Amino acid sequence: MSLPWIAAAGCQREPQAEGEGAPAAAAQETPRGSDTHPAWSPDGQSIAFISNRDGVREGRPINFEVYRAAPDGSKQQRLTTNQDFEADVAWSPDGVTLLFKSYRDGNDEVYVADAAGTTQGNLTNAPASDGGPGWSPDGRTIVFHSDREGGETRLYLMNTDGSNVRGFRDDPGPGHSPQWSPDGSLIAFVSSRDGNAEIYVMEADGANPRRLTDDARENGYPRWRPDGTAIAHTAGSFETDRWEVVLTDLDGGSSRVLQCRMVARWQLRGLRALPGVRREWRRRERALRSRTGHRAGGPRRSGRAVSVTRRRSTPAADAQSR
Repeated sequence: MSLPWIAAAGCQREPQAEGEGAPAAAAQETPRGSDTHPAWSPDGQSIAFISNRDGVREGRPINFEVYRAAPDGSKQQRLTTNQDFEADVAWSPDGVTLLFKSYRDGNDEVYVADAAGTTQGNLTNAPASDGGPGWSPDGRTIVFHSDREGGETRLYLMNTDGSNVRGFRDDPGPGHSPQWSPDGSLIAFVSSRDGNAEIYVMEADGANPRRLTDDARENGYPRWRPDGTAIAHTAGSFETDRWEVVLTDLDGGSSRVLQCRMVARWQLRGLRALPGVRREWRRRERALRSRTGHRAGGPRRSGRAVSVTRRRSTPAADAQSR
């Protein structure tokens, strides 16, 4: 299982695919472009990410491509090269292959590539818009979203070679951006069936979909906490262009905001290694310390446990952060 926890170091709005309800929280602008959607390899030795860092061609920004790097930022390698964009990168549980969305064929398709990028193939091969791929924890099945039936984006399953595309035994209704839980028993996804984009959870066969979030904001990009007890996601408004990273317990009973400077350490340790992010993190940390006397929330190691460092909340500091 990769560990694609929400990376909130940038909290900047980025373009999203049609039908996807909220901007990713993982975008980080750098002098060379934007690095976004980092995903840890299962062995922790590589980070796959999406970037348009390779400059400008004929006066136009280069499209987003798939890259990988070592956790310290070395061994950077561009895995895809084409005239259209890639997104939604995800590692296979064994770390051998990557899934991603590509527009290289004139519409969104789910592609697979080996970890070196030397062999790439179209898994979906459909005239529809397909994306948001994710592996089941056992590596046997891929979940993704598609508008292939009637134009409404819904969730589908397929074998890892692209065969046997099928709906769920119990149709969960419209949705996108599916994410399998670490134990494989549940799938989180996004749906606007009740008016605005909300996070839903269903059983792995599609049964019993239930709404996890319930507010007036647009919620998106769910990512499971590695122990399966909570889901991080974006929440915000296109009108105000204010977006937060929220951690919601699986029972839906409580949510808390992870501010831009408060990032889970298993995501942050890799994101900070990418070009430009280290500079931006130091700048944010200096600015926060000068205003409040607190250092920016960062990784705090406590044995093997995962923890999130929090800034002490005060009315003055909260007003400044707004």
